[in-house]
Amino acid sequence: LLISLWPFAITNVLGVLMINTDIIMLGWFRSSEEVGWYSAPQRIIQLIYLIPTVMAVSILPLFSRLAVQSKEKLTQAIEQSISAVYMAAFPIATGGIIVAVPLIAFLFGDQFVHGAVPLQILLLTLLADFSAVILSFVLIVYDHQRNLVVYSAVGGFMNVVLNLLLIPRFGIIGCSFATLGAQLLSNAYLQYIVRRTN
Repeated sequence: LLISLWPFAITNVLGVLMINTDIIMLGWFRSSEEVGWYSAPQRIIQLIYLIPTVMAVSILPLFSRLAVQSKEKLTQAIEQSISAVYMAAFPIATGGIIVAVPLIAFLFGDQFVHGAVPLQILLLTLLADFSAVILSFVLIVYDHQRNLVVYSAVGGFMNVVLNLLLIPRFGIIGCSFATLGAQLLSNAYLQYIVRRTN
């Protein structure tokens, strides 16, 4: 059990570090005011990230059964699941981008509207994150969860590098693009591993 679960523990630790890395590094290079502006959209995004997790947990038993019965059916189930999460991600991202300013003002007050553009950029991460949750569960079904550690490490490392490059010059906008870039790169790795596995 411990051998099977250690990758989950490391992945969760790296995930928490990645989420908080932006705020920490933003605090190093910019004002506390910008840290506050960036924290508002980040909270919204973290809440939205729960949606694919709930969806993935509900289909894990199906994936587990199909992994034993039929690889072809599992592939179809994966494709349908990813299509379903994209059907949720696209309208949420599009709608959020359109209403970012009034949404931030409504939830956090007018003093946080500077966080609207970072929210719009972070909403694009949904297109990477929503499918990543499904792909992560595919690796779990095949008992390849060790690859999730590499996936998290790639994301965390790229996030730090991109933050170092972008925050000093662009502030919270650069921070948002760093998160987007890190997630796209780590998701590309995850897709590669899942395609190689199934």
